[in-house]
Amino acid sequence: MNGLRHGKGKYINIKEGVEYNGKWENGMRHGYGELTYKNGSLYQGNWERGMKWGYGKMTYASGNFYEGNWENNKRNGHGEMHWLSSNEKYSGNWVDNFQSGFGTHIWLD
Repeated sequence: MNGLRHGKGKYINIKEGVEYNGKWENGMRHGYGELTYKNGSLYQGNWERGMKWGYGKMTYASGNFYEGNWENNKRNGHGEMHWLSSNEKYSGNWVDNFQSGFGTHIWLD
């Protein structure tokens, strides 16, 4: 579409060390897709206008992971974060990547 990525496809940027496999609209990630980062982190979920938006799961290189809602590339709305290294979990509301409002933080030891 006018020379812009549109539809389903795979994009690899060797310089930045990222690989995206998923849907595009007007040159931007839009719809479901998976983005693998140089450090081994992986986002699997929805995109809107090039940003993580809607439901998705981010698995960090450490093995820690967040699963829930995103807006503007940030954890927003309900979601659950698991820290494997410290064996803890937070389930609740997020605003701009921070725990906010009602939620439960559990230390599993």
